[in-house]
Amino acid sequence: MSFALLRRLAITCHSTSSSIYYRRTFATSSSLFNQTNTSTTSTTDSNDSPRTITLIPGDGIGPEISNSVQKIFEAAEVPISWESVDVTPVKSPDGKFRIPLRAIESVTKNRIGLKGPLATPVGKGHQSLNLALRKQFNLFANVRPCKTLEGYKTPYENVDLVTIRENTEGEYSGIEHTIVPGVVQSIKLITEHASLRVSEYAFLYAKLHKREKVTVVHKANIMRLSDGLFLKSARQVAEKYPEIKFEEMYLDTVCLKMVQDPTQFDCLVMPNLYGDILSDLCAGLIGGLGLTPSGNIGENGAAIFEAVHGTAPDIAGQDKANPTALLLSSVMMLRHLHMFDKADRIEKACFDTIKDGKALLPLALEGTSIGMTKATQALAKIAITTNPEIAFPGQRMLELVRPIIKLLKIEHTALENFEALMALTNLASIGESVRKRILKEDGFSNIEQYLFEEHPMLKRAAVECMCNLVVQEEIMKYFTSENDRIKLLVLLCGEEDELLIKAALGTLAVLSSLQADLEYIKDLNLEDEERKRLNDLIQNNRIICEKILDVKSFTEIFKQLCACNNPDLQFRAFYIIRNIVKTNKELGIRIVETELMDILFAIKEIKDDRLINEKNRKIASDIVELCLKYGLIQRNKDHTIKEEDETTVTN
Repeated sequence: MSFALLRRLAITCHSTSSSIYYRRTFATSSSLFNQTNTSTTSTTDSNDSPRTITLIPGDGIGPEISNSVQKIFEAAEVPISWESVDVTPVKSPDGKFRIPLRAIESVTKNRIGLKGPLATPVGKGHQSLNLALRKQFNLFANVRPCKTLEGYKTPYENVDLVTIRENTEGEYSGIEHTIVPGVVQSIKLITEHASLRVSEYAFLYAKLHKREKVTVVHKANIMRLSDGLFLKSARQVAEKYPEIKFEEMYLDTVCLKMVQDPTQFDCLVMPNLYGDILSDLCAGLIGGLGLTPSGNIGENGAAIFEAVHGTAPDIAGQDKANPTALLLSSVMMLRHLHMFDKADRIEKACFDTIKDGKALLPLALEGTSIGMTKATQALAKIAITTNPEIAFPGQRMLELVRPIIKLLKIEHTALENFEALMALTNLASIGESVRKRILKEDGFSNIEQYLFEEHPMLKRAAVECMCNLVVQEEIMKYFTSENDRIKLLVLLCGEEDELLIKAALGTLAVLSSLQADLEYIKDLNLEDEERKRLNDLIQNNRIICEKILDVKSFTEIFKQLCACNNPDLQFRAFYIIRNIVKTNKELGIRIVETELMDILFAIKEIKDDRLINEKNRKIASDIVELCLKYGLIQRNKDHTIKEEDETTVTN
């Protein structure tokens, strides 16, 4: 997502009416533990005095995405002033690398921080900076909401859960050592104090956000003492909240049920290591860490909100980084500060941007193969369900073509291919520039292969797409060369699927339409090049009509269509026949020589609208009148019509 786009997003959100959408999931109150420091709980929307926040830009893409959030806050007029600090480790007298004193002092003073991704230096003596920050400020609870984002397609729908992870001990206590060479020991530290504290926070969080259930995740069946103490603490706290449903579940069972149906979970609390793993799994349910906010909550009002994805050094400085995770984390921060109105507006603008596909196009164009595919699938769905001209104005519509064409792959599911085809169908209907881009990206051959699919849904979608593409002159030429494309379309008209027949007839109707009248062209004052182009169109039209008639089963298939009970299919069949007759006299003769004329004569004479509607009766009459005009048939003295004999027609 470009910074310019994010700035526009912020300006939009500033003028958007307030919304409570998603407030209950992201809100985090620092007053849950009755802190003595009131500075974090007194800031509301009615108090616009600036609040100083410590900003830790981070490494890699961190400075870029942090800058994006700052620009959005500025455009949305959030009363925040930023105190940027560097947390690059410095070597202390004991030889270990630690967080710089200035960074510690800034967070200690401001109590609230926003942090970009940090890279942990590799080598002896270096500690995890993320871990060091949690320990330094006693950030005991990591909160990660995971909610399905409309407009970003994933295999799971209606996900709405939050993981609360004990953040200071467990396997991440940093107590490990070598016993003897080749044997190491790592100690899992679980204390009653920390277990009660995070459990209390989880139930208060659930109560504040109107969540109905808290699930404690553990492995007390194996680690009876450590996880047993954590489970005992959670049970003890649960007794104080009878209005909230409480359940206990093994970690492996949670993982199994989570990937089967994540909607069965609401609020989950767990020890450190389990939370580290499970929270990332939950992020994968909604699209990945790049869309997942995170907050680390401590006592006395301290809190650091962060993007939990990596530093992505390979794209740093290239304006490719997506700041969504850090932006949504900053929304959590605003709610922590009780700036609910500002949080709602920024969040709504962000979600609307994702829903409308504005944030997805960069993800579809560049990134990992999985991420590009997911983003493109979401864009395809938007192109199907909305007006593409509104959802993807200007150049963005042309940029959308390539990723959607790349979505047409056999290894993708039938539904994914279908959505790509339907998206291209809608895009092709917009205008010549889009159709030319589809051609340029080799879209025609990619779409054409689905005409031979056995899956009726895919075959139908491919034909519908062709119907919108063939209005382009370059594509029309593909059907005039020595191939069986026209034959295939005629044969598809004989299938049982009426929607497929309708699409095939529509394509043939466009291809057979007379692009211009030769006599009319002669009367126009045209440049030679333009006159030649129009004459070429007429020539191509004649070739296509000849190809239609050359299909051996044409007469039989169109007899069935002309006599069918579906007025729409009947009209399309008549329309194609009229196009053929209008092309030239020779082709008209070939129509007259078939049994189709008997059906046309009969339909022309039916006056009962319950049997033949007026539109179909009129086009049947038009065909007969054309044949009279060309002298292919003649009226009898009693005003009935008869076909000319072969000699008369020839003369």
